[in-house]
Amino acid sequence: VYVKVYSFYRLPREKMGTLYPRFEKLKQLRDQYNISFYQLSKETGISSSIITNWKKGISFPKYDKVVKISEYFGVTVDFFYG
Repeated sequence: VYVKVYSFYRLPREKMGTLYPRFEKLKQLRDQYNISFYQLSKETGISSSIITNWKKGISFPKYDKVVKISEYFGVTVDFFYG
């Protein structure tokens, strides 16, 4: 079952963890390294509004963004999907 939100579709929240990177993992890394969303945005080149949308569950990171964040923190891409 897909839910239309604005002009795109997304899965219900209970199914998000299986297909999309988990935002909790990003929060865990940010807390561990004491990095703000603003700092993460500036150092990875990812817009702060995009990161905010991930946080709110409005949108989800595309693979290229997950790769940038993984490289920044020195973790594998699989870390965000596990």
